Amino acid sequence: MKKFLLLAVIATLVFGVYAIDYTVSVRTNDIPQVFMVYRNGNPMGMTNGITPVVFTNTDVTMLTGLWTIDPAPPGNFWAPPVQFQVQSNWFTENNNHSIVLNWNLFDEVVPVELSSFTATLTALNDVQINWVTQTETNMLGYRVYRNDGASQNNAVLITPTLILAHNTSQLQSYNVVDNEVEIGSTYFYWLESVEANSSDFFGPVSITVQGEVPPVYPEVTTLKKAYPNPFRANTSTNIEVELKDGETGTVTIYNLQGKVVKVYDVTPGSHTITWNGTDSKGAACSSGIYLYKLSTPSANATEKMVIIK
Repeated sequence: MKKFLLLAVIATLVFGVYAIDYTVSVRTNDIPQVFMVYRNGNPMGMTNGITPVVFTNTDVTMLTGLWTIDPAPPGNFWAPPVQFQVQSNWFTENNNHSIVLNWNLFDEVVPVELSSFTATLTALNDVQINWVTQTETNMLGYRVYRNDGASQNNAVLITPTLILAHNTSQLQSYNVVDNEVEIGSTYFYWLESVEANSSDFFGPVSITVQGEVPPVYPEVTTLKKAYPNPFRANTSTNIEVELKDGETGTVTIYNLQGKVVKVYDVTPGSHTITWNGTDSKGAACSSGIYLYKLSTPSANATEKMVIIK
């Protein structure tokens, strides 16, 4: 009879009646998504934010190791820790040989949500860069860069002063005017959104500056000396004249008797009048000294020239 009892005790010990159940409970925060949990890279089972998933084993080595979870879906992130290195000494009598692993999923905070970024021409053929934001969070501000090619390398900063952000969930509009552009050229622009420790870039947007090149007028109306002077009959001489903006006048050629030989009308800008030594009827003028006079509202100037045989 005693022998039978001894064998029963031995059998009980062998078959694990007194074996310890080691337990790992896994869950995420209260979200509807379901994720696979892994131990040492091997899938263990699915978990969600409603009911913890329990893994139990009498062999603690089957529960120790590196526990990980599926990557966070787009627009979210797992708050640290993102993995757990489970060790056997984590299972104690105080916690009933049971531990809990929690993963917490959070929405990514987007510093700026940009709804548009464009470049347009103004009436003065400058480039206006415009951007609109839907939301801004913890932003410092914006910078704008320009280049004459599509590469951002060597792009020039055209906003040396940071354009401050409003940091609001309401729609905001910004613009910068670039007046250092040339007609006929194409430009590329980038927008930098600046945070405390990082930056993001948007673009490029491109635009070609089209239109007529505005004339550049002299600041002062001036009559210059003819060249060559003297000049031979049957050749010609050149008379340079400059008129400032908004002014018109005449250049009149006289002989020494004061008779008008020829008259030229002049308008604002720089002009070169070529006189071939003939009068208004096309007849050749004789050799000698001639006078030419510029007459405008702001200037009256006279010079002389000589025709030689």
